[in-house]
Amino acid sequence: MTRLMKFPKALRSLSHRDFRLFTCGQMVSQVGTWMQSVAQAWLVLELTDSPFKLGIVSARQFGPILLFSFPTGAIADHVPKRVP
Repeated sequence: MTRLMKFPKALRSLSHRDFRLFTCGQMVSQVGTWMQSVAQAWLVLELTDSPFKLGIVSARQFGPILLFSFPTGAIADHVPKRVP
């Protein structure tokens, strides 16, 4: 007999096993990504002792996301969602 967990209405999607696995995997991945960002910033600051160089490294790390997110979002809005 399988017991299903009861979730509040807002978290009802977590009742699906595959979605729970996906969500947990994404959380682990995001924690790793942010740990890498913090470690990289810390390393740059320790090696150079320069807040300016830390800012340059951080800008180069997140610059492409900032630069390309708006145009690609606009393109995604104009492309048909369904394939004929």
